[in-house]
Amino acid sequence: MILITHIDTVREGFDRVVRVEFDVETGTARARDEEPSMSPDGLAA
Repeated sequence: MILITHIDTVREGFDRVVRVEFDVETGTARARDEEPSMSPDGLAA
C-alpha cells in the first residue's frame, strides 16, 4: 500500500518511507528512501 501525505508525524507508523521533493526552479522531482525513525532533515528522532 502507498500512502501519500505531507504530515511528517505519521511516518513512524510505517515500515518504509519514500520522500519525494519537487524543485520548482528546475522542474524536477527527487525521491529518496528514508528510515521511518529518521526526521526529515536526516537526523535520528
